[in-house]
Amino acid sequence: MKKDSSKSDRRRRNLHSSGIYDTINIIMGIGAIITAIVIFIDQTKYEKAFTVEFLFASILNLCMGVKYYQRREIAKTIALFIAGIFLLVMMIISFIALWR
Repeated sequence: MKKDSSKSDRRRRNLHSSGIYDTINIIMGIGAIITAIVIFIDQTKYEKAFTVEFLFASILNLCMGVKYYQRREIAKTIALFIAGIFLLVMMIISFIALWR
């Protein structure tokens, strides 16, 4: 009986600890969708929005990487961190190219 209660406590603790990451992902996901719609409306007028889009995408990937790191899922963590760092580099390149 004690094992079952410890499993439910662990699940409850994991749900609460990952809640902040899910909240950040929802906010960044909504921001990424809105930014993508704005870019599709007029790409030349809103070309600086690419920087914001890359920022949202990199934060999404890095946040998910931290979440999977806490769950001890190393393969997903590495893949998400690589994608997040790549998107962060793309954000820096687009910032330098578009905001001059």
